[in-house]
Amino acid sequence: NGIYVTGYVQPGADKNTALLHYDQAGVLLQFRVSALPGDDVGHVLQRDAGGGIYVGGTSTNPGTGLDFQINKFTGGLVPIWGRTWGIAGPDQLVAMVYHPVSGLFAAGSRTTGGGTTDGAVIRLNPATGGLVNARLFPGFAGKDDVCTDITTDVAGIPFMTMTQRLPGALDTQVTTHRLTPALATTWAYAFNAVAGMPDQSAKVRVGPTTVVV
Repeated sequence: NGIYVTGYVQPGADKNTALLHYDQAGVLLQFRVSALPGDDVGHVLQRDAGGGIYVGGTSTNPGTGLDFQINKFTGGLVPIWGRTWGIAGPDQLVAMVYHPVSGLFAAGSRTTGGGTTDGAVIRLNPATGGLVNARLFPGFAGKDDVCTDITTDVAGIPFMTMTQRLPGALDTQVTTHRLTPALATTWAYAFNAVAGMPDQSAKVRVGPTTVVV
């Protein structure tokens, strides 16, 4: 129980992911700071019904550069598992969602061999941190794409939204996918308000209707 906060502290040359635990009165109960080499930063938090805490962010690793970094802790901040995912070049985790049936999903971008980025979604086993599924969402050749958010409905079906760069100099579109838990696309809808001008996705939420902002 209580309030959890993530981000980073910088006690020296490197940034280190920080996880803080407060009670309802705002009293700091405990905190944990990572000891990974290089920079690592917490971006997002999720909790499960058993009190588990999932911290998603990025970590700089020798040989692969900036990677997805996901760690699971008990409610008392005891580490359970940690997982990195990425290739050589910067890979950015920007969103994460937990569902008790379908698992833990993280979304962001992955650098391609050509130096541009594709949207990326991974699915992990919440109990072990094992990689269950991974999928890239490429757009036009030589253009950057990034998944900006992911959520699930009550049944555990994931919905992902992303920004895709089009061939025009400024042109981007918002593309939203309804996925299966195994990350296959059930449907995808692309929105481009004015040709030649940028459109940017940010968040997706699911209720009676799917809303993208």
